[in-house]
Amino acid sequence: MSNIKQLKDQIRQANELLQFKAYQNDGMKKHINDLNEKLKELQMSTFKSESGEFKGSKTFSILTADDKRVITFGVTKAKAILATLEELKKFVEENEKKTENV
Repeated sequence: MSNIKQLKDQIRQANELLQFKAYQNDGMKKHINDLNEKLKELQMSTFKSESGEFKGSKTFSILTADDKRVITFGVTKAKAILATLEELKKFVEENEKKTENV
C-alpha cells in the first residue's frame, strides 16, 4: 500500500510541476508577444511623412527617420491605398518576418 501512495504522490507532484511549467511557458509566450508588439510600434514610429508637389499635382511622401524617401504618390494612388488599407494591413501581418520562439 505504501508504494501505491508514494506513486500517487509522485504523479501528483509531476502533474503540479507540469502545470507550473505550462504556466511559465504561457507567461513567456505573452512576454514575447508583448515585445513583438512594442517592436512593431517602434518600427512604425520611425517613419514620417511630408506633402509636396510634382508637375502641379500634390504628392504625399513617406520617409525614414533619417529623411530617406521610401515612397511618393499622388491623390489617385492615395485613394487606392485607403480603399484597400485593411487588406494591406493583413498582407503585412501575414508576410512580415516573424521572430522565432525559443
